[in-house]
Amino acid sequence: MLSAQKNAHSGHLILLSSIGAQLVMPGASDYQTSKHAVNRLCEFINVDHREDGVKCFAIHPGGVPTDLAKNMPRDFHPHLVDEPALAAGFIVWLCSGQADWATGRYLDSRWDVNELLHMKDQIIGDDLFVNRLRTNIK
Repeated sequence: MLSAQKNAHSGHLILLSSIGAQLVMPGASDYQTSKHAVNRLCEFINVDHREDGVKCFAIHPGGVPTDLAKNMPRDFHPHLVDEPALAAGFIVWLCSGQADWATGRYLDSRWDVNELLHMKDQIIGDDLFVNRLRTNIK
């Protein structure tokens, strides 16, 4: 019965984040803070529910020219070159199980999936693509 219960809650959860979570720009504190929180929520879901079989990822969908993105300063408009299909294909790859080792992390749909697979040991070993404060204070 316990095994069946775990399987009932297993699956892939994809949270839409943004590269904006990693930036600090005037006038974008609400958006960038919320996307930073999405990344952290992904990490907590991983910690709290990985034993249930939930694989959670926070992804940047690319620079898609949405209405919101078009309202950004014009300096960013040249970066709005991605189609929604880019994120859709990346999500399909994530849900295929090939990236289950990267659960709980922020990933960018523009990244090459073969390169990510090649970097798997380094990403896991160095705990990359997560929100952390690193200091040398002991």
